[in-house]
Amino acid sequence: MEIRQLQYFIEIVRRKGFTAAAAALYTTQPGLTKSIKQLEDELGVCLIDRNKRVFKLTEEGQVFYERAQDICSRIDDLYSVMRDTSANVSGRVNIGTVTIASVFFRELEASFSSRFPDAYLNILEMTSREIKNAVLAHRCDIGFAVLPVAEKPNAALEIKVISSDAMVDVMHKEHPLAKQKHLTIEDLRDEPLLLFNDDYQPHQMLMDMCIRHGFRPKVVGTAPRAYLLMRMVSNRRGISILPQPYIEEYLVPELVSKPFQPPISRQLAIIYDRNRYMPRVVQELLKFSEAYFDKTIHSFVRQRSEVF
Repeated sequence: MEIRQLQYFIEIVRRKGFTAAAAALYTTQPGLTKSIKQLEDELGVCLIDRNKRVFKLTEEGQVFYERAQDICSRIDDLYSVMRDTSANVSGRVNIGTVTIASVFFRELEASFSSRFPDAYLNILEMTSREIKNAVLAHRCDIGFAVLPVAEKPNAALEIKVISSDAMVDVMHKEHPLAKQKHLTIEDLRDEPLLLFNDDYQPHQMLMDMCIRHGFRPKVVGTAPRAYLLMRMVSNRRGISILPQPYIEEYLVPELVSKPFQPPISRQLAIIYDRNRYMPRVVQELLKFSEAYFDKTIHSFVRQRSEVF
């Protein structure tokens, strides 16, 4: 059994098939198939159920996958420990980020790389729950996620809130609700809503709050970017609920914003596995990110010149 075979098997499971895994690994599908067959012959078990139309592991395959991830993670940690014996801050850091923060991390990457030229930041866009799973599975070293990331607390997961913003309503200035000082969840009962895509955590939080008030909100449109939602609101397609920094950045004369009562907030946090060895390059990135957020409190909001 070779480490390379474990890495191949892990990638096949993650990609749910040989074809996608072969492309990601820059190898051929026949070569990948042969390597896994040799691994199964050596173990004396079938790892993948080839009788199913969809990709599925056998019971033995699931156990092997979990242990293989742990072994490969420990080997990666060993390499990291050895790199840390040198004076340079170097190595690759896999970062999971929510889509709305991707612009911020491109700016952070440029600043961090100018200070630590031997470090390489690999930025991956995911949902908050996917980031949490990737961090715990050690596919990502750290994540920047919108809370909450899990229904139940996880003892291994370290969560550091680095930004907290109020969620506010935005609507056309001629909308009937524009005359009110603030809005409540009940005010949304019959309103057409324009929200971030449903994989954005505050979207689900808002949906849950409405359901607890006895109604299912009328969502008439979704978008991945705040400026797109603002345009839809300007066209009087409905009202939207956005973090305060976006309102400050994008609000145009025909729109008004109203706070919620009681307040609703969005929190962005750095998350990582506290039980995993943290290479020096990751430690430096964490310190750098926390300081960077302190200096640029609304740093992941796009510039107005890019919209409208």
